[in-house]
Amino acid sequence: MKKKFTLLLLCLVSVFQIQVMMAQTPTYVYPQNRSYPYGFQQNVKSKTEASAIADSWYNDWKSRWVETCGSGVSRVKDGDGKTYSEGIGYGMLLAVYRGDKTLFDGLWQFYKNNVNNDHGLMHWCRANCGGAECFGGGGSNNGATDGDLDAAMALVIASCQWPSGPYSNDAKSLITKIKNYEFTTCNGLTVQKAGDWFGGCNCTNPSYFSPGYYRAFAQFVPEQSSFWLKAADDSYTVLLASAHPTTGLIPAWSDANGGLGGSGDCELRAEDGGGSRSDYQFDAARAPWRIAIDYLWWGTPNAKSWLTKLTGWVKSGPGISGIKAGYKRDGTQNVDYRNSAFTGAFALAAMASSQDDANSFFNWWTANSVSSGNVGSRLDDAPYFQNSLRTIYALLATGNMWYPCGNVPPPSSCKKPNLGADISMCGSSFPVTLQSKTNGGGNIRFTWKKTSPSAVTLVTSSSNAADANYSVTAANGAGTYVVVRDSVDNTGKVVCTQTDEIVISATLQTPALGADKVLCNPASYNLTPSNLSSFPSGTTWQWQKNGVNINGATSSTLSNVNEVGTYKLTASISGCNSTSDEIKLTSSLPTPVNGCRSSAGTVTLSVSGGTAPYSWYSSSSGGSALSTGNTYTTPSISSTTTYYVQDASGGGTKGNVGPVNNTIGTVWDGNDYAYKLKFDALSAFTLNSVTVYPNAAGTLTVRVLKSDKTTVVASKSFTISGSGGSQVLDLGFSIPQGTDYYMDGTVSGGAKLHMNGGGATYPYTLSGVVSIKGTDPDWIVGNGWYLYYYNWNVSVGNGCARLPVVATINASCTSTPPVQPQISGPDNVGQGETVTYTVTQIQGVTYNWSVSGGAQILSGQGTNSVVIKFGNDDASISVVASNTGGTSVSPAKLIDVRPAGINDGQAGSIKIYPNPSNHEFLMDLSTLQGEAIVKVYDLNSNLLVDQKEVLSSSQVAFGADYPAGFYIIELITDKGNFRCKLVKQ
Repeated sequence: MKKKFTLLLLCLVSVFQIQVMMAQTPTYVYPQNRSYPYGFQQNVKSKTEASAIADSWYNDWKSRWVETCGSGVSRVKDGDGKTYSEGIGYGMLLAVYRGDKTLFDGLWQFYKNNVNNDHGLMHWCRANCGGAECFGGGGSNNGATDGDLDAAMALVIASCQWPSGPYSNDAKSLITKIKNYEFTTCNGLTVQKAGDWFGGCNCTNPSYFSPGYYRAFAQFVPEQSSFWLKAADDSYTVLLASAHPTTGLIPAWSDANGGLGGSGDCELRAEDGGGSRSDYQFDAARAPWRIAIDYLWWGTPNAKSWLTKLTGWVKSGPGISGIKAGYKRDGTQNVDYRNSAFTGAFALAAMASSQDDANSFFNWWTANSVSSGNVGSRLDDAPYFQNSLRTIYALLATGNMWYPCGNVPPPSSCKKPNLGADISMCGSSFPVTLQSKTNGGGNIRFTWKKTSPSAVTLVTSSSNAADANYSVTAANGAGTYVVVRDSVDNTGKVVCTQTDEIVISATLQTPALGADKVLCNPASYNLTPSNLSSFPSGTTWQWQKNGVNINGATSSTLSNVNEVGTYKLTASISGCNSTSDEIKLTSSLPTPVNGCRSSAGTVTLSVSGGTAPYSWYSSSSGGSALSTGNTYTTPSISSTTTYYVQDASGGGTKGNVGPVNNTIGTVWDGNDYAYKLKFDALSAFTLNSVTVYPNAAGTLTVRVLKSDKTTVVASKSFTISGSGGSQVLDLGFSIPQGTDYYMDGTVSGGAKLHMNGGGATYPYTLSGVVSIKGTDPDWIVGNGWYLYYYNWNVSVGNGCARLPVVATINASCTSTPPVQPQISGPDNVGQGETVTYTVTQIQGVTYNWSVSGGAQILSGQGTNSVVIKFGNDDASISVVASNTGGTSVSPAKLIDVRPAGINDGQAGSIKIYPNPSNHEFLMDLSTLQGEAIVKVYDLNSNLLVDQKEVLSSSQVAFGADYPAGFYIIELITDKGNFRCKLVKQ
């Protein structure tokens, strides 16, 4: 009995050993020396000779760069002993095609041991077997997309090499992570990022693009097919946009539009090897290998076109024997050394060109690659980078890097559907027939989907030839439609998937009314959309003013508009959703208050909301003034008569006041800029500009303060030069009549200004307009010094056309004036806050509101309730109530506008200036410890900057392209967060 048991145990052990051996045995034993379905493969050497070259290079690579770490872990290291995720990816590809499961598993284990916590992708650099950071401070953390893609492709191949292993699930998991974290959408394009936390629309690396892999992923993870196939097609949009039109050479880094060098994260990239980010250097050199895979495996036309252009440049230019390791995109040589990273890649490109090119390029490349001894004029392939790439290039060149996990169909059965141009339903009606323009039936399956505004499958894949087309009904409605065309083999396995999409819209173009306008000169406008010709016939129109339909205003043009308010134009047509646009008319004119009486006699007319004295006229131009003042009583009239009013300055006068230049050139800096120049506004005026004399460059903010030296009347920031010459600052400050105003300045970035060192004579006066009285503190006057701002250019009056005001004689007029309105609403608001103010509603009364301090009336003008948006400064609100019996003016309501504050967190660790800014903001992180993430939002919570990484002791500029408005910046650190409100003027 004991003997039988022992024998049985021995038999069981033997079965186990056999199972282990079978699990280790690859499905495809190296070498395979396959013939690719597309392109040309060298035939000057036998398959045995070619694979012997690949063998020799593989053994050389493995002995130099593979390290066994113990516990079943291996890594690929470089000459400095570091491991990059790209090296792990290269190694996994080499190991899986060589059938070396021990090495493959060891490299995959190293990958898994060193993934980040956020996305499960390998950190792009590790210093040793233990996975220490390469550079400290997290500088080598997070994924690099090229290494992740190569690892994922190797796992796909491994699932076919060793089907009993866990590689299929591992591959699908990694492919999904790459899809979710290392791709983004840029203007409708699916664009590969440089890493899970690095790059985006303004920074990508075309040499990472792997459309041949994407097509394999589409087969391997069918539910992601449409994503990967679109990513494959869109990758060529970016790559070809960045390619030089003659040479085909691409930049190492670009943006999603093909812009050279990229921006944003790309600016953190150091210049590399043979040139700058915009050159064809070590990063870019790998692109022909990746694109050659797409052509040799799948026959992609764009791949062939680009590879052929590269080959043509090599043949007409340096020749394969003259290729160097770095070029400008126009083919200008950058360096004088050479290696296989460049030469071998062009040998792969030649496989898309001709048999002669494939033969001659392969021959010269393989005969001249040297990894030890005297290199001379040959290729120096001893270092890690080129040594690794020549080894993997050799796999592809010799027919040993093919796609074994699916059937690659011939072009005739892998046609791409073409749904045509997008469709607008404006003026049309459903149903709409979508045609794939490809054949159906047999081994062809179609699936029709609607992906937006909600996802639904309309037709499930079938062999019905009629499914090549689909009829969209009214029940389906507008949205994005996708057709998926699958080619299947006789077992039902999908061997090719192609897709196309089309957008059916039910929305008209939006009327383009343009920028807001100011009633001044002209005093009226004809409002019409600038894109009127793009609307289909049959479009109907409706105008509104302040949210109320204007009776009879059903034309696309609203003529002779001379009243302030928000005007909205709505366009409508059958089959489409209506669209609309708004334009706001503000006014530099006063608000007219018409008069009315039931019988002949005098009528009192007035204006409100202005700041200057006014002259009254009987005609729209010319003639002498009838009277001056804010009111005018007509002579006795018996019929309705129109009069005209204009600011008393007669259309705007200008003048200059203050010293013309700096005579001595004394330089003041530091807190001295807080000294203030005192002046009186003898009448309301506009301070158009001042002249300064900078002695050091930086940022200068000019402010005008009220007599309390705190309330800001106007503020504007400038970048000043350090030339020592004069610089004119365009201000455009509106200064109300008043006394004891102050003008001062705040500076940053080392800015310095000249001041007059003696001989100043106060006051400097422009008669009736402004008087510059002296300085604060007074001892500056005693020394005869004049502060900073010279040659004030001022103007009085607005130069607007005359405003019509109507005196009506009509029996329906009444003589009861309205009750004086009292304004209800808060007295304290925050900067940028939107608030509603009301008065008691009286039937038949029109309310004309006016505001100061940069506040804006958003809606409600003419009614008893308005919505006001406040700026940075204190404001006042007043309202004129008018009816046929006259007018009544409210007492002004004074509003205290509170500045935005900084929340808790590391507020003391940073400085953001200037704030407000009219150009850009600078964030000084000199006292911040460690790294931080920056996010920027607008006040509608739209995220403008997402996950921008910043380092301590740096200075970050942002906001130059932001429109005027309010923004929130959030700094996220490991010690806390803070938020700050910013103002862009």
